[in-house]
Amino acid sequence: MKYIVCIVLLVLIMPNKLFSQRDFTMQITVDKPVEAGSLVLFPGVKDTDSYWFMSKKVRVALNDDGTPKFSLIKWAYNQDDGKDEGLGGAVFHCVFGYGPTPEEIKDAEKALKRINGKGKIVGPVIFKSGTVTVSIPKLADPEKKQVVAVAPAPTIQGANIAVNLQLDKRSATFLWETFDTPNPQVTFNFNMELAGYNSPLEAKITINREQIHNHQRMQAGVATPWLSAEIGSFMDEMIDNGAIEIEKIGENFEMQDAIDRAIEHATNEFFTPLGSSDGPNLNQLAGLNGQEPSFMDRASGLLNNSRQEVRTENNNIRAENRRERDRADRQNERIRAENRRERERVDRVNESNRARIERENAANSEEDNEDTEDVASSEDESADESSGRRITPTQAGVTPDNVSREVYTPIEAEQREEVTANTREEEEVPSLAIVASFVQRTVKVMGKKVISFKETLPTVVPMPIGDNLGYSRKDCPSCFMEINLDDPVYKQRQLLATIDGFNADNFSQFINYASLQLKKEHESGEFTYDEVRVTRKNFNEEGNLFTLLYGWKGDHDRSKWLDFEYKVGWSFFGGHEFETEWMPSNKNTINLSAPLQRKILTIEAERDLLEEANVRSVDVRVSYNLGGGNDLSKQFNINTSKETLTGQVEIMLPKNKQEYEYEITWRLWGGDEVKSGKKTTSSEVLHVDELPN
Repeated sequence: MKYIVCIVLLVLIMPNKLFSQRDFTMQITVDKPVEAGSLVLFPGVKDTDSYWFMSKKVRVALNDDGTPKFSLIKWAYNQDDGKDEGLGGAVFHCVFGYGPTPEEIKDAEKALKRINGKGKIVGPVIFKSGTVTVSIPKLADPEKKQVVAVAPAPTIQGANIAVNLQLDKRSATFLWETFDTPNPQVTFNFNMELAGYNSPLEAKITINREQIHNHQRMQAGVATPWLSAEIGSFMDEMIDNGAIEIEKIGENFEMQDAIDRAIEHATNEFFTPLGSSDGPNLNQLAGLNGQEPSFMDRASGLLNNSRQEVRTENNNIRAENRRERDRADRQNERIRAENRRERERVDRVNESNRARIERENAANSEEDNEDTEDVASSEDESADESSGRRITPTQAGVTPDNVSREVYTPIEAEQREEVTANTREEEEVPSLAIVASFVQRTVKVMGKKVISFKETLPTVVPMPIGDNLGYSRKDCPSCFMEINLDDPVYKQRQLLATIDGFNADNFSQFINYASLQLKKEHESGEFTYDEVRVTRKNFNEEGNLFTLLYGWKGDHDRSKWLDFEYKVGWSFFGGHEFETEWMPSNKNTINLSAPLQRKILTIEAERDLLEEANVRSVDVRVSYNLGGGNDLSKQFNINTSKETLTGQVEIMLPKNKQEYEYEITWRLWGGDEVKSGKKTTSSEVLHVDELPN
């Protein structure tokens, strides 16, 4: 089954209140989430009564008339080639995203008041990065899922992404029929990464970078995207062989929490996620020179293998549970039989005791009557002698101890309790979160890295969000069409263009404009030209989705009609410009990839060292060049009176360059300053706690 896939990122303009938290690493505690209604809330690091919300619902975007923004169009093209069937297939288009409705936010605010009376929701979380995957059933085996699209995901809740799938005839028919069911077989999964802070944990990890870099799997996977599940198993192996060491340094220690944090930090140390400028793009998803399985085939295989393993294990669990219930039933049958025999034995004993006591009491009753007559006669005589005074049985010396009548008391049968079957819970079938993708970082840092979790530290945690389409043909009849493309004169081809690896924020930070030119030579010898210019203004207005167009001019060979040429021009801040040569293509999507790479710099400082050096604040100025023209710069400040002494700065560099310049200024208590002077490095980590002599 073949698919032609088009993924287009749409960044929508949202209300200003949703942009209240713009820090690269959000000031939230990510390991203390709170469920409030249908939302997940994260408390602030400093203000624990302030919460940021996250929705875990996938939503299909709506048109102005309330209909969903998706369509499934089956098409046919009549071709006189002697076959019973002409060309055909289908195009599936959908615009979808994730985020809450205003009503869900209000419900979450009410639920939060029941949890924390002082709590308030201040805005949405903004993710660091993420990917989106689209899967449909495999035609040959509908029980298995096939990942047909992987792309960067929007990091802002409420933003949307558009997907276009071009299906062959059999796949189109299969998918068409699933829309007669309540749950059509189209699944969307966002595999997001949330950057925040962990709560303190008295643990320390040591990462032996050289041992991990030299591992065979790292050497073999330099040019190959990694899947999240592959990284997880690899990091588990690194912990087992000692390349990653975990040490307990206090009583507040949980081993599983320490393992999870070790894997998080090690993953960020050696890998960068899809969605970053140096992550895998759509061109890489087709495999390496045709000699290896494509990335989406690997993702599908890993997902289906993991699901099959869980289904096999669940079958074993069900079989074990069935045997355990049968064993418990047999044991309970024996217990019930033993209890029944015990009750019958006790009934016989009680009946025998009752009959014996009745006989003995009857015999004793006759003797008591004779004794009573003697006592009565004696009493009469005594009464006569004492002028009629009557003597009671107690006065006569009768007590409970010397009464001859025995009271019958039945005994109770001892009963064993029935046993309960000790069954196991079935495992959850893996979701598409395991196919989140990464690539190895190109810059290798050697030596050991020691991280203590005793203080609040930045971290990145995965946040999967997934669901199926949720609409059927009954819900939106107008979303489904069947057409015949039998008149080429009226045909026109719309090409979609998107800028790969940039969102609205970093586009406006680094790029003046990008231009795309189209040249189409028709069979008639005529040319069609089209051009689109992308600026910061229309990047936001158009949602990073741009179109070019050409039509029919004597193009009787329909396959050659798809061929065209294009070239791309870039203008970056600082006066640097770049333009490609004319490049041939026949795809309906053009991904414009800038000749730049994003580099994230982590700035760290130890509080003890700064205080010892009498430092009041630290200013770090980073200078970089986009390949020509003027230098650009960014600045980061550390104040020793603040709680957090770490942070990150994002810059852009040419793809063949890793070096940048920086200068550190230490401001001391009393007004003095110490400067490092300009330095050049390619490191992704700057330690700013050691002053020059």
